[in-house]
Amino acid sequence: MKYHLRLKKAISYTGAVCATRKEPDAYTEDKKVADAAVASGYFELVETIPDPDAETPDEITIKGHLDFDDLMSMTKDQLKDLAAKLEIDTTGFKVKEDYAKAINAVEVEAPADEISTEADFSEE
Repeated sequence: MKYHLRLKKAISYTGAVCATRKEPDAYTEDKKVADAAVASGYFELVETIPDPDAETPDEITIKGHLDFDDLMSMTKDQLKDLAAKLEIDTTGFKVKEDYAKAINAVEVEAPADEISTEADFSEE
């Protein structure tokens, strides 16, 4: 993240950031520096510029295993389809539990924004 600051109340300023009347714009990647410059009263925050190389929330993923009980609530055909998508060899599988165990054993990756992080503490 880059912070764009503009000198607003002096001919020049030299400190954590530097600016002059001719070149009033200053940039910093340090949020604390930007906040301190604004708090000094000499600068205003013009804009916050995202880092194009930084991971965006859409790119952040979480790895884990699908819940066995959730898998068991699916139909055998749904499990077969999911196993095929995960490229699991299902040769010799006869019952739904075989598919659920195999799928549960595979580590999967999903976008973080699609994952619920709320814990379920209810008793069954």
